[in-house]
Amino acid sequence: QDHPKRMHLWTILLLVLFLHTIKGDGMTPILAAGRIKPADPLIFGFWKVPKEECAEVCYQAIVAGYRRLDCACDYGNEVEVGRGIAKAIADGVVKREDLFVTSKLWNTYHKPEHVSLACERTLQDLQLKYL
Repeated sequence: QDHPKRMHLWTILLLVLFLHTIKGDGMTPILAAGRIKPADPLIFGFWKVPKEECAEVCYQAIVAGYRRLDCACDYGNEVEVGRGIAKAIADGVVKREDLFVTSKLWNTYHKPEHVSLACERTLQDLQLKYL
């Protein structure tokens, strides 16, 4: 069980991160890196998409106009999602900076020594430099 002080520190950290992600107008959330979160609520998720179909499904989703892609290492198909993204970029369908790709740090990787390794693996699997 987490220590109360630790939980309090996490709450403060999350609040600080939130406050630092509000644009000057106080209404538009932005990422810490300065990129605006997409206003488009349409998100394509890859949970339960079979591996053998996933690269093509990803590609077709991008062709159809999806720009927000939701992934997770536990879905077991991030390598295939990465192939679909790479193909769409190579074919000129989309630029990398037009995609908003998310993944998840699975519960089994929450120990500090596992976090960066899990994130690096996700980036490698998705063939991306950032999420």
